[in-house]
Amino acid sequence: MVSIVINYLVILVVVLQLLSVSCSNTSKLISFSTHLIHRDSLESPLYDSSTNKTNFLERAILRSSSRFYNAKSISKFPNNNANEINSIDSTVSVSIYSEYLIEISIGTPPIKQLVALDTGSSKVWTQCLPCVNCFRQTQPKFNSKRSSSYKILTCGGKECKKLGNAKTCEWRYGKCTYTFKYLDNSSSSGDLAMETFKLGNNFFRKMVYGCSKNNIGEYYETIAGIAGFGAGPHSLISQLSDMVGGKFAYCLVHYLKINTRSKISFGASAIVSGRSTPLVSEYITLEGISVENMAFPIMVGHEKTYTRIPFRSHAILDTGAFLSYLPTGLYQQLKNALRSVIRAEPFENYHLKHCYRFDPNFPTLIIHFSGGAELVLTKRNTIINNNGVWCLVIHPTNSGETIIGSLFQMDYMIGYDLENKSVSFKAVNCSNH
Repeated sequence: MVSIVINYLVILVVVLQLLSVSCSNTSKLISFSTHLIHRDSLESPLYDSSTNKTNFLERAILRSSSRFYNAKSISKFPNNNANEINSIDSTVSVSIYSEYLIEISIGTPPIKQLVALDTGSSKVWTQCLPCVNCFRQTQPKFNSKRSSSYKILTCGGKECKKLGNAKTCEWRYGKCTYTFKYLDNSSSSGDLAMETFKLGNNFFRKMVYGCSKNNIGEYYETIAGIAGFGAGPHSLISQLSDMVGGKFAYCLVHYLKINTRSKISFGASAIVSGRSTPLVSEYITLEGISVENMAFPIMVGHEKTYTRIPFRSHAILDTGAFLSYLPTGLYQQLKNALRSVIRAEPFENYHLKHCYRFDPNFPTLIIHFSGGAELVLTKRNTIINNNGVWCLVIHPTNSGETIIGSLFQMDYMIGYDLENKSVSFKAVNCSNH
């Protein structure tokens, strides 16, 4: 009997040790999720009950055009002046043009703030009382004087120094102030502070963010500010990096199900299996596009046949743009390949360059990235029916950059790993996540 008890105790100790090892490995990363709200969904404060499907698409197209052509994304790409990148954010007033909103709560007690999500920005700020020049806001403005956890940072501190040329210190008072400039000539200025954030059901202390008191430009009154998810030191994800390992993943529901919530996950639950592509700063590398082509079979070990369009370009995954943008040379090659498959001449219609007056048998497009990662895009992701006209959701651009817009990303789990500097893609039904 004694030996049985001893054996049982030995087994129990071994099991507990194994559980301890398992817990220690998984407890390194917290894991949580929250939701993204599309700006035109029923939940959004920007919802307009008079908007129909045609209005929705037209507005999304116009927002994409304004976002891209006003900014031209010049500071997102390499070979730019480092000081300029620090002082000018490549985002174009995302409070106007962003497609997705995320809810965070700030302060003690927490005050809910609905802010614009932007994967291309590294700034986090909301409007803050007392305001010098604030845009009209229907949400309650955050009052820093009523928060017990609010702390203004000093000019000589390391967090202030990370602002680079965006720093505009008030040396007389010793506090760190900033001016974030955007490429449409709008700006946001205020105090750099530390605060407690609530994201999902989790509280995060000592988060660095901008308490904005002076804003120049056009902003929607229902948006409180911006949550940047870029690679900069003050982005939301960078500040959570120790707890979530620099990992986040989002899954955008297709626009035909726009009232279904999209999801964003952090930490262990944000690990996306499959091939990844290297992330350098805020861009990935496009290596080519394949167009499905049954008329001109070229067999190279694939189950299906493709015509390969080789290319190499820096690319940004942009949740704030509905459309996608390709360098003019690549766009023209793609257009020629589509002509040979669909056997019809496209025409221009309402800001879109490649349209048909009939429902085309549109081929699958495969977007190839370095490292072997791919976006396999069916007709649902590449062409829209805008009031009886079928149009490709891609624009050419002379500036050489590639922008992967939100329609290309819909129904894909897209995982960022900022520690290992990679992005992964996995095709899923985002309505079920």
